[in-house]
Amino acid sequence: SRHDTSRGEWVIAPGDDDIFISENLRYAFNNLKSANKQTSLMPFAAQTINSSGDFSPIKYQPTKETDRIKLLSELINKSIYWFPATFFRRALVIDHQPPRTITVFDWWIWIQGVMTGEVVPNSLEVIRYRIHKGQEQLSYSESFWNLDQTRTFLDIFDPYAPCIVTGK
Repeated sequence: SRHDTSRGEWVIAPGDDDIFISENLRYAFNNLKSANKQTSLMPFAAQTINSSGDFSPIKYQPTKETDRIKLLSELINKSIYWFPATFFRRALVIDHQPPRTITVFDWWIWIQGVMTGEVVPNSLEVIRYRIHKGQEQLSYSESFWNLDQTRTFLDIFDPYAPCIVTGK
């Protein structure tokens, strides 16, 4: 089935323990309204808090890299982008077949966004993310995670093989 429940142009997918920084959302919404049609992803910064709700010294900041191949490489190698603080165009999940499982769904959206549009990073913090040991990614076995990543990345990269080889 199609994942088209959302009706807005932009979507953000925070976790159930993420907290929006309400005073910064108006600025974020204004940026989304003024984004050009080529913008597919708009990542924002994120603060982190521990399980007690106290601020952590870790702050997530999206890269300013604009070269598509370097951006994709940084995403895959360093996971510098952080999905719950990223707005993405709903069309990314409507116009493309998403992966079968959720374990790499955020990477899939990032790859679709990088390969089909522009990434416009913002340094404003829009979310406070709780860092904890029981995070979803850690709940899957390593073999399941590796199999899912491999299958999903092969499905994603196949249509883009010429772009990856030529850098266009």
